[in-house]
Amino acid sequence: MKKMQQILRKKMLQSTLILISIILVAAFVVGFNGMVHASSVTTFNATYGGQDDEQANSVIQTSDGGYALVGWTDSYGNGYYNFWLVKTDASGNQQWAQTYGSSGDSEAYSVVQTSDGGYAIGGYTNSTGNGIYSFWLVKTDSKGNTQWSQTYGGSGDNLAYSMIQTSDGGYALAGSTTTPGVGGRQMMLVKTDSNGNMIWSQTYGGAGDSEAYSIIQTSDGDYALAGYTDSSGAGGKDIYLVKVDATGTLEWSQTYGGAGDDYGYSLVQSNSGGYLLAGSTFSFADGYDNFWLGNIGSNGTLVWSQTYDGGADSIAASLIKTSDEGYALAGSLESSSGEAFWLVKTDSNGNAQWNQTFSGSGDNYATSLIQTSDGGYAVGGYTDSIGAGGYDFYLIKTSSTGLVLTTSPFRWDSLEGFLIIGAAVVIVIGVVFFIMARIRRPTYPNRPFST
Repeated sequence: MKKMQQILRKKMLQSTLILISIILVAAFVVGFNGMVHASSVTTFNATYGGQDDEQANSVIQTSDGGYALVGWTDSYGNGYYNFWLVKTDASGNQQWAQTYGSSGDSEAYSVVQTSDGGYAIGGYTNSTGNGIYSFWLVKTDSKGNTQWSQTYGGSGDNLAYSMIQTSDGGYALAGSTTTPGVGGRQMMLVKTDSNGNMIWSQTYGGAGDSEAYSIIQTSDGDYALAGYTDSSGAGGKDIYLVKVDATGTLEWSQTYGGAGDDYGYSLVQSNSGGYLLAGSTFSFADGYDNFWLGNIGSNGTLVWSQTYDGGADSIAASLIKTSDEGYALAGSLESSSGEAFWLVKTDSNGNAQWNQTFSGSGDNYATSLIQTSDGGYAVGGYTDSIGAGGYDFYLIKTSSTGLVLTTSPFRWDSLEGFLIIGAAVVIVIGVVFFIMARIRRPTYPNRPFST
């Protein structure tokens, strides 16, 4: 009976040790998979520029997982300001850069990667064209070499702030224009074919000033433009949303704001066919500008709006829909040391979920935001806190919660962490098998000493 109990205890101990080993191995496998996933989310911050000033106004993720930024440079090129296109790898390392322009002033505000792997860049220039400034569209190959360029606009001041590639392979550029001898600015929209040849152009606005800072093509093939106007509305400058059909004919327009100055800077279409519009508001803030986000119905009716108060002046420059059906806004927030990048994440109703600031010893202005293929975010803009000199292009890549994971002496999601965890598991399994071997060792009956 006693021997049977000993055998049962041994078997129970063996089974327990085997179970513990299985659990440890399973935990290691799950943990390792988690570390692989964690380590696949790359974060970094990087600057690009020379001894003078650069300003990045748009960032995209490219088909190879890297990034492309456009804006203007005073350090490189032929003129005062030139278009500047910078291409990086997935870790933010610069691969190449190209300038576009001649002796005058050229400023780029939008970039898209085209279906042939090249790029289209939109902005304005006084190096060429008919006006004081002209809308300028530049098409390049995959290495940034110019394939063609076109200018648009009359003899006045034509400033393009937003450009998209349209569903027919052409392009649409939006901004503002003036007519010599006639007061005020008007929103202007230019539609081109795939070679940049203008198909039509239209202007929108009233007797005062109106400018477009963002354009989208809507799900029905029409267009919507967002910006500001002081020609109508509640007072001062108001957020201005304009809906036009596929030929640029006005369908409706709406203003949003109060007695102070309010601006719309970035527009996306909602899943319901309406619009989400981000910008800044003084009318609905407490003595300084706040981020503003409005949910607008398909007919222009304001459904809800939210403000985000960072405790100082803030301007939301870029808005995106996120993969979890929420939204993210990026812009600039005044801080004690200067301007800081400010990234705000919300749920589908605009309620803030988290926010992150990125600051330095100087000024940091965020102008463009995207969600990256790994679920994180890339924020583009410019800084004089770090870099080569003056203001430089500034690109920050974050995790899905807006964090930049800085290098530390030890991280569990590193190769060293994997080796340490693996060694610990091997030691535990070795101890288990040693104990099991001791349990299985045969025993012999006591024998008297021989005489």
